[in-house]
Amino acid sequence: MINLKRVLVVLILFFVGGEFVVAEEMDVNCSSALKKGSTGDSVEILQKKLNEYMGCSLDVDGIFGNKTYACVVKFQDRYNLNPDGIVGKKTCKKLNSNLEIISDENTSISDGNYIVVTSDKVDIRKGISKETRVVEEASMGDIYFYEKVVNINGGSWYKLILDDGYGYISVGDAAKRFILLDISEQRLIYFKNKKVILDTNVVTGLKGENDTPVGHYTLYVSNKELDRTLRGYNDDGSIDYESPVDYWMPFITSRGIGFHDASWRSEDEFNDSTYIYNGSHGCVNMKHDDAKLLYNKLNKDTDVIVKE
Repeated sequence: MINLKRVLVVLILFFVGGEFVVAEEMDVNCSSALKKGSTGDSVEILQKKLNEYMGCSLDVDGIFGNKTYACVVKFQDRYNLNPDGIVGKKTCKKLNSNLEIISDENTSISDGNYIVVTSDKVDIRKGISKETRVVEEASMGDIYFYEKVVNINGGSWYKLILDDGYGYISVGDAAKRFILLDISEQRLIYFKNKKVILDTNVVTGLKGENDTPVGHYTLYVSNKELDRTLRGYNDDGSIDYESPVDYWMPFITSRGIGFHDASWRSEDEFNDSTYIYNGSHGCVNMKHDDAKLLYNKLNKDTDVIVKE
């Protein structure tokens, strides 16, 4: 899995001058909502807390702009709050509680025998049979390291290396050559011939309006195109937008969704938050050189897994 392990660190008190003191709180009664356009000391405290809990690297300037809004949405998503980007009573109280800081470890993927799970809720079993005990449940988009492929009784299984031993998953529920798109991390990983070809940030569809669809798809190399102009249409048939791109790689052809370069975006826009307030129409925007690399390396039909 990308997130092989998560380390939970409880942040409750700070040690200052020989005494323990409680971290700075926002409005104790959480009576005043904060939203885009808000300014002042309360926004500064909000930004400090978001940096602590979410690692957003916000400028603590007391101005509730797009980046603060995006980090609030990610915070709300993580703690199962309504992701509206407004710091009302529920979000405020959650920020003022003794939260666990969740930091990702071992999230990088290196060259090796990796597979990605292509189906949702797949059982990993103790032995090479669907009658054996389930040792773990995998989700679509989870990445595992396997030792070998076992062929038996007309079926094929990956022998996975788990934290506490081995497990088996049917070859039909996984892929070795894949593009994994993680929407929450805005991260694309292209894995081919046991090697990481590309691991980079992208910008996906505008959250809540033009979300890039989650699922398992196939990118057919025969559909790749150079120098394509992408067009979107209004309900009356008029053109809504026209975007010339150098590299076009569709993976949901019925909806015109694919990977492409986005020369109109700055380098700074390729992070884990831009899609929340300035996302695409549903396609996956890439840096020009990344799109060129992906286009040139794609010489076989490839599984595409989009996960939230």
